[in-house]
Amino acid sequence: MTRRMRSTLCLAGLALVATTACRPDPGADDYDSQEVFHFDAGDPRPENYVEGPDPWVEGEPRLSIGLFYEGGASETVIVDDVTVHFYVYEGTFGLTAEGRGQREGLSVDRLVHAGTPWWGGGVHWDTPRDLSIYTTLHVSLRSSDAAFREVKLGMTSGAEGSAARAEAQVVASDFGWANDGAWHDLAIPLSAFEAAGLDSSNVAVALVLGGGSGTSADSMLIDAVYFSAE
Repeated sequence: MTRRMRSTLCLAGLALVATTACRPDPGADDYDSQEVFHFDAGDPRPENYVEGPDPWVEGEPRLSIGLFYEGGASETVIVDDVTVHFYVYEGTFGLTAEGRGQREGLSVDRLVHAGTPWWGGGVHWDTPRDLSIYTTLHVSLRSSDAAFREVKLGMTSGAEGSAARAEAQVVASDFGWANDGAWHDLAIPLSAFEAAGLDSSNVAVALVLGGGSGTSADSMLIDAVYFSAE
C-alpha cells in the first residue's frame, strides 16, 4: 500500500484546524511504498510479532484506521489515497517504518520533526463515517524529545465546507502521555472529543496528531492506534 502524505492543510498555531490560506500541493511521497501486514485472530504470528497491550479478541468491535496498527480488527478502513487519505500538513514531519521497538505487530512508525514552528498530520475520509458504536480511541506513543513534550490529538465531524463541520481536540498529557522515553498507551474516551464538539456519528477526520516547534533531530514513535467499544 502506498501512503501519499501531501500538504493540503495547515495548522493555526496548535489549534489543529484547517485554514483556507493553505494551497493544496500534491508534492512527492515522503517514503517508498511498503507492505503493511494485518493479522486476524487465529492467524499464525511470525517470531518477532509483538501482541501489544490489548490483543484483539474475535467478535469484539475494533476499528483500524489503516495506519499505525497491525493487529486484528472487526473493521478496517484502508488508506487508499482515493477516498481515504493520510496527510502530513505542510511537510512538518517525516514518517518511517522500523522493524524493532514496536508496541505491537511487526513494525513501528517513527515520526521525525521537520524543525518547523509546528507539526501535524491526520487521517481524512472524503465521506464521513458513523463511529458511534465505538467508545475509545487508543494511541501508543514513545519519545523523550522536547518537541513532543506536548502532543495534541484531534478528530473532526461533518463534511468539509458543511455547516455541520466541527473540530475537536484533546491534550495527550491529560490521558497519561509524558515524553519520558517510555511507551504510554493512551485510552481516550470519545466522550472527551464529543465534549469539545465532535459528532461521533459523522466523523470525517478520524485522527489528527500535532504539536509545537522542534528540531529535525526530534522524533516520536507511534503505534497501536485503533478504536474500541470498551
